[in-house]
Amino acid sequence: AAEDGGYPAHGTVKSVDVEAQTVTIDHEDIPGLMMGMAMKFEVSEPGILSGVAPGQVVDFRVRKDGERYFVTEIRIAATGRSGRAGTGQRKDTSAPAGK
Repeated sequence: AAEDGGYPAHGTVKSVDVEAQTVTIDHEDIPGLMMGMAMKFEVSEPGILSGVAPGQVVDFRVRKDGERYFVTEIRIAATGRSGRAGTGQRKDTSAPAGK
């Protein structure tokens, strides 16, 4: 339920501030909570920011506590908007080697 588990959301990480325990995410609409925007969120615990970096496309959960919004979970999205995540640069193997 949204009251305790938070709201599921999707967006792109813009910045991470480990000291301030905040992450700025340019997110899509979060139904029942807010429209899409770039917003700075506090995190509910420090470990959530581990491995999170600007440019990552993420699925995350937001919990509202009074006037504050907390991200309770972040994970790298399985698929980014521009195609599959996790595929490296393709090398052109059709060119003859050693020439």
